[in-house]
Amino acid sequence: MGCTIAVKVVDQDGREDAYIVEMDNSLAPMTDQYCHTRGIGDSSRSTLRFLFDGERVNSHQTPRMLELEDGDCIDVMTEQLGGVEYGSRGDHGADQYSIHTYLP
Repeated sequence: MGCTIAVKVVDQDGREDAYIVEMDNSLAPMTDQYCHTRGIGDSSRSTLRFLFDGERVNSHQTPRMLELEDGDCIDVMTEQLGGVEYGSRGDHGADQYSIHTYLP
């Protein structure tokens, strides 16, 4: 068995799950187990974003590729699509902004 480390996955509500992962194996088994544990089906899985130090983690990456260390945390967020549309100055000289959020 290769070198292993403990990694925490923390969701946007602060719930934590701990996993033991091998440094040279992909993170796919961990992300699969996370989805299974949380009851996240295949259709919703594509909306999840795993992040380490603010950078997106792909399940084919290994802990070694990401330079993960024992005890590191991977954040998991639900993707939210949206944007801001900037307007022009209004009658009173104030900037006007319209915020449009597009949800799937």
